[in-house]
Amino acid sequence: MKYIKKNRKSDEKKVVSTRIRTHIFDAFQNASEASKDHGYSISLSDVVETALITAVKEFAEISDVDYLSIELDRLHKEWEEEWEKEQEEQSRKRWAKEEVAMNEHYAQKSKEEEKVFEEEIEKNRIKQLEADQKAVLELSASELKDYQQKRSDEVAEKKLKNEEIIKRLKEEHDEDFKKYGEDSKYSFLCGNPPRTLSLNL
Repeated sequence: MKYIKKNRKSDEKKVVSTRIRTHIFDAFQNASEASKDHGYSISLSDVVETALITAVKEFAEISDVDYLSIELDRLHKEWEEEWEKEQEEQSRKRWAKEEVAMNEHYAQKSKEEEKVFEEEIEKNRIKQLEADQKAVLELSASELKDYQQKRSDEVAEKKLKNEEIIKRLKEEHDEDFKKYGEDSKYSFLCGNPPRTLSLNL
């Protein structure tokens, strides 16, 4: 790219202040100005940086310790650590948003299933009410007594069954979210919501 440059840890700069003999610095300034007439430029920061690199390399030949390589390795490690932290933070924020979306999806599905459940109960209630009314009109006193006892047992059994169904649905929802969390997240992002539970009434 022509104008956009990638940020690199090795490009970070530090302000350096030092004292230089006057005649040398004056000579450098004059040379820097004169270089423009010849189509060149002399940068003080480039000269200092090049001199420092040369000095470090000369010392490396004497001590067998390349401090420039050591610093570059350190910078590279710091850059990698910062990049990893940034990626982890982005992933954490992204998953937090996805988790909110998934929770909303499950909440909506739970409401829909609860509505279906209540509608089924109401339909069965009306159906049974019609049967009870018919029994009152058609059965004898003794038969009606037996019928009412049977209905009482059925209501108790149905209540227990409904409680078990509600408990099972809640447990399955919780287990489904825990067990298929990552798969559900991937599926949800691809436009395929996590599987829903069916009511067996």
